[in-house]
Amino acid sequence: MSHNLHTDQSTGQAAIAYAGQTPWHQYGQAITDPYDINAGLREAHIDFEVETVPMYHNIDTDGLEIEPSVVPNKVVIRRTDTLVPLGIASSRYRAFQTKDAVRFLDDLLGKGKFKLEVAGALGEGERIWILVKAEGEAVRIIGDDIVDKYFLVALGHDGQFNVVAMFTGIRVVCNNTLSAAIAAADDCIKIRHTGDVLGKASIAATLLRTAGVYFDEVSEQYRYLATKQVKQETLRRYLMDVCDQAVPYADTSQKVKNRIELYEKAHDTGLGSDLKGVRGTLWGAYNAVTEVVDHQLTAKSREPIKYMGFGTGRDIKRKALELAVEHADHMN
Repeated sequence: MSHNLHTDQSTGQAAIAYAGQTPWHQYGQAITDPYDINAGLREAHIDFEVETVPMYHNIDTDGLEIEPSVVPNKVVIRRTDTLVPLGIASSRYRAFQTKDAVRFLDDLLGKGKFKLEVAGALGEGERIWILVKAEGEAVRIIGDDIVDKYFLVALGHDGQFNVVAMFTGIRVVCNNTLSAAIAAADDCIKIRHTGDVLGKASIAATLLRTAGVYFDEVSEQYRYLATKQVKQETLRRYLMDVCDQAVPYADTSQKVKNRIELYEKAHDTGLGSDLKGVRGTLWGAYNAVTEVVDHQLTAKSREPIKYMGFGTGRDIKRKALELAVEHADHMN
């Protein structure tokens, strides 16, 4: 499957569960009670645990027999239910389980103060993400255009991926995406799988609680963009900047033209573009970029969650927000 979702071998189901709208890939199990986090994680088939075991290699003793020998300072990370290996790490590696992620969310948002939006696993279960919606008043940008408050925790059992935690905003009209409208890398906390991982997670929860003001700051940026009207020429210049194009539009490659056309179409007819005060503003232009990234470019990626939330897709969206604010400032 191009989305790289894990398939649970016992049920044949994709390892993803969600509340609300069906995800873009049409896979997963709908949950009826998003506040029952543990039930949701079971439906997503990510309630398994991992363990580390010594790593061995074989030594040929003069062709008479093969003896296994321990590889110094190396361990294999594997699932405890299927014993499938997920990765290799140093002996300093400490696992961060799915249940630890739930405890982290309880510490951060308050037990029973959040509900599951979407959760799932990639590959054989080596990458897991949990997106929850925090209780509290949604942020109204303009008219009926609303940004809800979400929190994302992603963890890796492959020995390569740190625990990642961040606040994020998702437009109500565009649910079930891992939109990362984060303006700076400081809004994302990473926890390494070494030492006292649970202790570091507790400290991170404290730090992130104080970072909740991010929503107030970024919401002001969104409202600011919604006050800036753009004509077709200004819209195209902004989109050209998003695509790193300093040359005239006529001199760009066909590939760039195709991308800009996707953005322009999303601006004119995309999700939420019909809401009053969105189309024809820099806010609408920025949302056009995020829609194309989350719903079109992401669908072509082998690892869509990584692309959208942590990889190239996130970089495009972050840059699009920064450029939108720059363009707005120049319009004063």
